[in-house]
Amino acid sequence: MLNNQVLCAISLWFLLFTNCFAAPVWEVSNHDRKMFVAGTIHVLSKNDHPLPDAFEKAYSQSNIIVLETDMHELQSAATQRKILQATIYAPGHSLSAKLSKSTHAKLLSYLNQKELDSTPLLQLRPGMLMVTLTMSELQRLGMGDTGVDAFYAHKAKTENKVLMSLESVDQQINYIANLGKGREDELIRYMLEDLNQLEQTMIKMKSLWRKGDIQALDALANEPMKRDMPEIHKTILVERNQAWLPSLRRMMQTQDTELVLVGALHLPGEYGLLKLLEQEGYKVKQL
Repeated sequence: MLNNQVLCAISLWFLLFTNCFAAPVWEVSNHDRKMFVAGTIHVLSKNDHPLPDAFEKAYSQSNIIVLETDMHELQSAATQRKILQATIYAPGHSLSAKLSKSTHAKLLSYLNQKELDSTPLLQLRPGMLMVTLTMSELQRLGMGDTGVDAFYAHKAKTENKVLMSLESVDQQINYIANLGKGREDELIRYMLEDLNQLEQTMIKMKSLWRKGDIQALDALANEPMKRDMPEIHKTILVERNQAWLPSLRRMMQTQDTELVLVGALHLPGEYGLLKLLEQEGYKVKQL
């Protein structure tokens, strides 16, 4: 089970929305140079296609497609082995030793309810367990279909457009392997609460995403994470946005037009990419 879900789970969290009739795509410009920045959802259902028209409008004007990471490399057998090596505890160790009795009992109860084998799952480090169970639940809800990133990665490759990435696969593996380190009990409790609300949360998130309503998306998803798990919010959103900014700045110095596809939660808020780009002096306009 784990081998089949690990890559999808990694993609969900790294590879994961101001008016009602807009779309989650922005044009970033500076004099005669421009790029497009689009917020994506990495895993969708078949009913979520076709995507909002603004994606195709931006794609057709772009000669370079920029993803969070190299999706082809992410799906390779060598990368899958790396992921497993980095996110599984060494023999003789397990997540159980990191959890309080009450959290451990709640986790076992959840796994039993979902008819999942606890033995291999408790060998996963907390970040990997979180994304694996999230992906499993999304698949159960019928939300395991091709997301925006994979759709355009395939389309760009088929049409011979240049594909680039903002961070390496090794960086993404490192993020998930160390997520919640030293705060395992807190992360697992937070995860279990989120899983119980996942279906309604995803319905709301996808609705806001299609509308391009990133302020509401920020309030729905980012603000609770920032309040309840500030270190996680800092690691997976704030620090990564800052790390991507120099690459985006370099792109704005070329004559190429890029379509940058990142998880929609990276866009809103005071630390979001749109605000960072505005602070750089670029004009940011929603399509």
